[in-house]
Amino acid sequence: MSKRTKEKFALPELMSKKDYYDKTEVAYSVNSNQVKELISSSKHKKVLLVFFAHWCIPCHESMPDLRSFYLQKRDEIEIIFISSVDWLEVNSDRKMLNKYDFASHPMLSINMEPSS
Repeated sequence: MSKRTKEKFALPELMSKKDYYDKTEVAYSVNSNQVKELISSSKHKKVLLVFFAHWCIPCHESMPDLRSFYLQKRDEIEIIFISSVDWLEVNSDRKMLNKYDFASHPMLSINMEPSS
């Protein structure tokens, strides 16, 4: 993949926990240590990590139940959505979250490339 294509489609990297919890962007590129930080810094005692992909039928089937669960427990839990697809497909995953009324939740995409 060319450097130009990569730069055009790249997600912003998550620079701080504050950025995530203040929701300045709808999707971030993160590494596993940053996910651990987000979990430990949540204001809620319980954090649910949801790994999903827009092409995953069981993911779609479970979203209405997840939405219902979240609405019942929103004061008690934090949901962190993690996209399991290539970052070029992140827009499709974002549309999926919007479809199930999770538009206000930021999404993370794990950066699998080694840092330079």
